[in-house]
Amino acid sequence: MNRIKQVFDERMNEVYFWMKAELMHVKSDRNGHYYLDLVETKDGTILAKSTAQIWNYTATYLKEELGTDFEQIIKPGSEIMCYCKAVFHTVYGLSFVITKVDVTYNLGALERKKKAVLEQLLKEGILEKNKQHKLPKVIQRIALVASPNTSGYEDFLNQLKKNSYGYDYHIENFPAKVQGDTAAKEIAEQLGKIPYGDFDAVILLRGGGSKFDLEAFNDYELAKAIGSCPLPVITGIGHETDTSIADLTGHTALKTPSAAGAFIVERTVEFENHIQLLYLGIRQTYERKLQQLSKDMKHHITEFAALSIALTRMERGTLHTLTNRILTMVNEEQVQAHSLLDKALQQLSMLPKKQTQQALQIRNEQAEQLQLYSSYIVREARTPLKQKTEQLHYLTKMKLRQANSKLDDWEHYPNLYHPEALLKKGYALVRKEEVIVKHTTMLEKGDFIEIELYDRTVNAKIEDTPTWKDLHTKKQNKN
Repeated sequence: MNRIKQVFDERMNEVYFWMKAELMHVKSDRNGHYYLDLVETKDGTILAKSTAQIWNYTATYLKEELGTDFEQIIKPGSEIMCYCKAVFHTVYGLSFVITKVDVTYNLGALERKKKAVLEQLLKEGILEKNKQHKLPKVIQRIALVASPNTSGYEDFLNQLKKNSYGYDYHIENFPAKVQGDTAAKEIAEQLGKIPYGDFDAVILLRGGGSKFDLEAFNDYELAKAIGSCPLPVITGIGHETDTSIADLTGHTALKTPSAAGAFIVERTVEFENHIQLLYLGIRQTYERKLQQLSKDMKHHITEFAALSIALTRMERGTLHTLTNRILTMVNEEQVQAHSLLDKALQQLSMLPKKQTQQALQIRNEQAEQLQLYSSYIVREARTPLKQKTEQLHYLTKMKLRQANSKLDDWEHYPNLYHPEALLKKGYALVRKEEVIVKHTTMLEKGDFIEIELYDRTVNAKIEDTPTWKDLHTKKQNKN
């Protein structure tokens, strides 16, 4: 064995080379040394097996170079490309001492795996499935899938709970690991536990990290769970330079948890502004309609008055004509009666006294009948005129009641969209110098604003004025 070691050392002493190997076991001791079991497999069969060491000074250097990626690369099941030398020991046999690890090899493996998952999702029609859900205009009931007490989790809650508009959101957390070998499985399980009817959307968060830290979000099963979710899934994974498969599978991808929170608040602001514009439009329409109805009512009153006068005059004319006709008939009858009376008197002078009395009696009876007939004619002529006068008065009152009823209805409509009614629902009015703040209003640090709630008014001083130029990129700008 010593001869073998001598020959091996003569040929391999200080000879370094690149080697690809799969890590089967990884352990470290209290001195910081790492001991690895390396294997080479094909179709699940081990073709070769050996041990390797990463000494303390090398491990320290690699951790400084790789950062948090060290634990993601040097772990069981990982395939690495390492720079090493072979060592032969008469007791322990052949082993390798690793001095460098090529992280680009592992990144390439991640990209190849990610590409294969994407192709599978496209083939199964899952990649665009969640995007078909309609995102509510106001996302108020939120199912949050994240790891509690992390910076990303806190950033998201601060965006919602400390928003400057006073909006209130219902947030229920479904906790899960967002890093490590079990992270993808836990997130998928939590997505399956959400009572979807109780929420408007699902928010999936992580506070950033390297590509290896975010490997859980490239998992096929997790992507499948996101695509199959009945609610739109909004991701805020927290990485600026890369896009995970979870981002591509979800409904809306935002760069950070803070951006996800700002996105939700800004949608609420847009909805409130839209409601305000609708209210103003309704108010203007109501005022125009009210003015038109008032104008129409005055016109109708004028028409009714003119019509009433015209009808009264017409009926009076008709009555006058009938009266003249009756008087003419009475005069003609009187003339005829006087003529007959004169003839009768002439005849009476020639008749006995008894006949004279009979003639006078007949004359008186005819005169009474003539008087009764004249009264009846006048009374019959007045009755239609009285009825038409009463009908005209009734129709005028009915038209006025109908017009007043319409005015009452129109006066009730603005109350439905009155600012006081909206304030009761939890909205607020923000004013600067007694003028309502809009998206065009310039706000600067040090300005004082007044926030009107339903039951109180709050005065505040602006400490900062961050805005978002684009809802999707969320690059912050100052006024």
